[in-house]
Amino acid sequence: MPNPAIAGRPDRVDAVHMLGVLLPAAMLRDDGMPGMYEVMYPILEICSDGRIRNGDVLTHEVADWFELTPEQRLVTTRGGNQLQIKDRTLWAVTHMCRAELLYKPRRGLISITEAGTRLVKDDDVLSITSHHLMTIPSYARWKLHGAAPNAVQDASQEERQLSILKMRLARGEMTVEEYVRVKAVLDGGS
Repeated sequence: MPNPAIAGRPDRVDAVHMLGVLLPAAMLRDDGMPGMYEVMYPILEICSDGRIRNGDVLTHEVADWFELTPEQRLVTTRGGNQLQIKDRTLWAVTHMCRAELLYKPRRGLISITEAGTRLVKDDDVLSITSHHLMTIPSYARWKLHGAAPNAVQDASQEERQLSILKMRLARGEMTVEEYVRVKAVLDGGS
């Protein structure tokens, strides 16, 4: 059963926080299909029953959650080689596994973690944005491809500074906005 806070609200303007800029979801899509970030919370809600499921089952449950029409369920990606709802669902799963909200007990199988369960039970959380994911150290490290400063042996001074900057962000010692601002300075911008 769809969550009324997520689905069926065309008047609701979600915001996706990307590198310090809030973008209305309506600006990102006009095809009526949920995007990767829009499917994240429903995936956690669906998986909160504790069952282990495969990607096809989860994709079907996500499509049901959003009450997609039979036509919408058959829309393919631009390349035409995968269903769009499956593509967005599996990308969301990849990102949430990196954030340790979901895990894969075996190849092709998906289940929720304790952290994912806590997030679903938090009444203040009705959606997941990139900003929220970037507050999770494991996700921030993955997203920024950060390496520990001492792992950078022969890097230039700028590369060392960038590596330290990424680690500070991953540890939650700075916000994404601060990271972007400082990185722009390191890159020679204002």
